[in-house]
Amino acid sequence: TGKTRTLGELVARLAHDGATVLVVAHANVAVDAAALATAHALGLDRPEVLRGPEPLPTVVRAGPPAIDAVRALGIASGDVALRRRPDLAGRFRTLTAALGRLQAAGTEPGRSAELRRQLREVRAELRDEERAAVASAQVLLATLPKATVDAAVHGRLVDAVVVDEASMAVPPQVLFAASLA
Repeated sequence: TGKTRTLGELVARLAHDGATVLVVAHANVAVDAAALATAHALGLDRPEVLRGPEPLPTVVRAGPPAIDAVRALGIASGDVALRRRPDLAGRFRTLTAALGRLQAAGTEPGRSAELRRQLREVRAELRDEERAAVASAQVLLATLPKATVDAAVHGRLVDAVVVDEASMAVPPQVLFAASLA
């Protein structure tokens, strides 16, 4: 019926006008549908727009997406963190591969423990970077439960909150999200 497309166009207009926007829905799939509609309205799915002279609003999807098309956009908070810190992304890949080789060989438990410790440190730094990406996003998309429990989401104020599929949502969560604007 076009409701989600209209929502995406509204969020894009608000973002182009300089507003910070939190888009929430009750479920991951609904958040991802809103993310796709918003990305399309902003032109994030079109290379000619991405290469254009105008700066685009930063869009972050808090948490892992449920829909592959959203994953492909690279707006998931984890993907944004990896792009913002390629040094950590490289260390993460290197440590993960080294640990896999050691485990496959079944040798040197002391070395495995050291690699696991280093991997924990890298993951902690990536989580910090992910929180920073969520905190600085102009357009932030999250499930209502995540908005209520994740301090990176509910620890900031925005100019507007948009709720998709509100009839499916738990009313106290909607009220809580609305209080962030």
